[in-house]
Amino acid sequence: MQNKLRVLRAGKKWSQAELADRLGVSRQAVNAVENARHDPSLTLAFSIANVFEKTIEDIFEPSSPPQLLSPLLRSPQQRHPKSKFLQSVEQTVTGTNPHAHIQAISPIA
Repeated sequence: MQNKLRVLRAGKKWSQAELADRLGVSRQAVNAVENARHDPSLTLAFSIANVFEKTIEDIFEPSSPPQLLSPLLRSPQQRHPKSKFLQSVEQTVTGTNPHAHIQAISPIA
């Protein structure tokens, strides 16, 4: 996740250790977030935004477009694909499985 943490911190003339003290985290945690080696927790992101009096969106930007809603936009079959076994059973029952060696049983009338 890209961020403006280094620029904002430099603008306040704070060291990583000073920012870490304000946030209640280690200097290593600030360094990892600042250098995009670690994404902050939601709680830490809110704390960072609060310290700089900015919104989270002003400080952090996803490296790629968010995919949060994409699973919801997929069809039910894409969200929960059938296993190969279930696909094979369905094909056997419907008569569309060329490898099936059993015949589908018709319901009793």
